Amino acid sequence: MVIHSGHNRDHDPRWHRVGSKRQKARRRSAASAPPLPGFNYRFDFVSVAGLTEFSDVNDLGFCAIRVRVDLSGQQIATVENRAAAVLTPDGQVLNLDNLIPAGEPWDLLRAARINNRGQVIGIGIKNGVRIARPFLLTPNATLTGYDLTDLGVDGVSGSVSSLNEQGDALVYFGDGSRVIRFADGTTLPVGLDGTGYEHFGSTQMLFGRFADGLYPSTRFLKAELNGNVYPLRFIASNAYNHWNVEVAENGYSAALEQVPTVKVKGANRRMDYFVTHDPWGNVTKIDLPASIEPGFFVKVNSQIVGGVPLAVGTELNSNPIHIMSWIRFPGFVACRFRDLMAPAMQQQYDEALPNLYESGMLTTPRNLDGSINHAGAPSIFGLAYPEGNTTGLPLYGGIYVLSPTLD
Repeated sequence: MVIHSGHNRDHDPRWHRVGSKRQKARRRSAASAPPLPGFNYRFDFVSVAGLTEFSDVNDLGFCAIRVRVDLSGQQIATVENRAAAVLTPDGQVLNLDNLIPAGEPWDLLRAARINNRGQVIGIGIKNGVRIARPFLLTPNATLTGYDLTDLGVDGVSGSVSSLNEQGDALVYFGDGSRVIRFADGTTLPVGLDGTGYEHFGSTQMLFGRFADGLYPSTRFLKAELNGNVYPLRFIASNAYNHWNVEVAENGYSAALEQVPTVKVKGANRRMDYFVTHDPWGNVTKIDLPASIEPGFFVKVNSQIVGGVPLAVGTELNSNPIHIMSWIRFPGFVACRFRDLMAPAMQQQYDEALPNLYESGMLTTPRNLDGSINHAGAPSIFGLAYPEGNTTGLPLYGGIYVLSPTLD
């Protein structure tokens, strides 16, 4: 079984595509707003038995997930009832306990991050000792299994935060210590809390969130090779609130900002808007049409067009209550993904919408050689709630994806 390869979902029955790939989209942008350049979107869904968590997706469409063993319908080499797994683009569930070398004394409980090389970081139990222990899995030379690297410390619980394309991981421990564990096995202690880590040439970037007075703000931190950690810049420290920050591997970020406005009828009103930031501290507001009400999340990927990152966000509708996603391609007005679907697909999407959790994972389009596809548009992967769940357990029906097709 090959564990790391590209795949076309169009020809696999496990992905249930709705509508025709080549149908023209019915776009509903404002009259003055040009449509996105040549993109339609489609809606796919794959069911996953026993799915309890969806943690990450790489740009090739491999998803890091967790399943309940007793509800998975599969034989998994673990004594636990939680198992780390990877969902492949062709709809296969790869149970990671079955793919590590025989004799490894591990039960893999959670797959937390997956990079474009197919490496996975997560937590598990080693030698039956019930202390969470971080691990790194790397596809072996034949792409039929994984080599396992122990990232833990005996007697101390651990967790993982992020994994970059070089295989460097940010690891947290129960004693309060944090380290960057590099692919060559060396480590760099990190003195301040960080929510993400990326590698840029000979330097490291650590992204952290910190309190600033009465209101939260976010700083980018830069960790030099000598271990010194210091603030690189603030992000919108003058904002009333700045949260749900998303960072792309190229250093661009996006966030929802909330700023105070004047009192209206004696009450303070708040204005919400989305912004993007480049690595040099420049801030760009994302203007949304009046028809789109800002939700809670905004994301950017590593695609840069005309010096501007491609942004995706959510909108919260209150009647009925559901979350929808919008896309802002540089040079074009933001619009809903739904408006980029063919009419038949819109109908199927509307029927599925109440069961979709639409603040999903954003992927960056890639060429076959792994380079970023500057002409593409991103895909959104997310959780779908099951219909008629009578187990009383926190289960999901599967993973959906909104993905682009070219005219």
